[in-house]
Amino acid sequence: MWFRWLLITALVIVGGLMVLGLPGAVLFTLSRPVLALFYGRGFMERLPGDSAWPLAIGLTVLWPLGLWPLYLLVGRLLPELTGWGKVGAYAGLLYLWGALLSAVLYHFSRK
Repeated sequence: MWFRWLLITALVIVGGLMVLGLPGAVLFTLSRPVLALFYGRGFMERLPGDSAWPLAIGLTVLWPLGLWPLYLLVGRLLPELTGWGKVGAYAGLLYLWGALLSAVLYHFSRK
């Protein structure tokens, strides 16, 4: 019985390490058009390869900190929106928050 739990724990740890930073990498990829506006077309060449993974991990950790405040912001600033309108405004603000975090973390990670 204990061996089974040990195996399950090991698989969860290894699986968790494999996806560490993956949401941040996806968010950084989605933010590339916004970053190109600030840093120019060749901005990815100025990002060292060994800085990409820490940047993705930083985005994975920091981006969720905006979920609750942005939800409250949408509720206070746009109380007339309901349903999908509110969802769209929330998603747009979450995208802008992710793009802002991507820009800040990229600024400190580049050459």
